[in-house]
Amino acid sequence: MPGKYNDRVFFYIHPKTSDPNKGYIMHLLICLAEGLREIGVEFYSNVNYWHELPDKEEYLFRHDPKITSDDCSIVVLQTDVYRAEKILPQNLFHPKRKYITAYLDCEDGDKTYLEAPEFKKFDFIFRCHYNNKLKYGSNFYPWCFGLSNRILHELEEIPKFGDKKRQLLINFRHWKNGHSVRNISCKKLVTKLEKIIEINNSVEKDIPP
Repeated sequence: MPGKYNDRVFFYIHPKTSDPNKGYIMHLLICLAEGLREIGVEFYSNVNYWHELPDKEEYLFRHDPKITSDDCSIVVLQTDVYRAEKILPQNLFHPKRKYITAYLDCEDGDKTYLEAPEFKKFDFIFRCHYNNKLKYGSNFYPWCFGLSNRILHELEEIPKFGDKKRQLLINFRHWKNGHSVRNISCKKLVTKLEKIIEINNSVEKDIPP
């Protein structure tokens, strides 16, 4: 059973997030952590992550070797931690734990849970792509994508509507490999729209900055 809430949250961040070529961006965790910071909730992580300023060694998620998950009341993970290695943090569900476990899920299928019964042990699984046609466990709850501070900062100055180009931007990447919804939209919808509006298919390079 969870112990008394001590106003501390612990985040498990996959170590490979520090590798710029891997491209792991823990968006759900970032939004949650930024919100916790705004309301003064103390939180820690297993590694330093999310370098906020290019000229300073400051991170949103801070690793303190003196603070472990057992020193906190809530432990939070995101999909990528499990998906990257298929291994949850060691002893996450140990019998003497006093923390609540929460899993932020941004996947759109249910294969992961069908193959991994350990997800029944989580106290809460917050799922962004929640579909009432699928059968989830009793620990599943709908969740949402938020806007990170970085996104909000980029939106502080936007061009006037009249200065914008009359284009339709289509910049998703993976539809050529069999993403059904994107395939249908390109085949059925875009072929008609391109007759009345310019289509912009530009995308950034795959290597993140």
